[in-house]
Amino acid sequence: MGQKKKWPSAKRLEIVLEGIRTGQVAETCRRHGCKATQYYDWQKALMSSADAIFDKRSKHEDAELMRLRSALSRKNDIIAEVIADNMELKKIVGD
Repeated sequence: MGQKKKWPSAKRLEIVLEGIRTGQVAETCRRHGCKATQYYDWQKALMSSADAIFDKRSKHEDAELMRLRSALSRKNDIIAEVIADNMELKKIVGD
């Protein structure tokens, strides 16, 4: 039984992109010496990880949005506290 070949991630990406670009998966696999099943596994992994790459930006934006919402909530709490204190002082002064 032959030894399993370890493909570097950069080479796997190159092969998958070539197959996508040319549309000739069988020829690409033959040229690089890999099996079509490997190719399709790599392509599936690439496509599923692409979502994570594009979601990073939205996760960053979501984190920034959460930070801003938290700051706004703190500001609103402070304003409400100052207004309540002001109303109490008006009752005491009799204004």
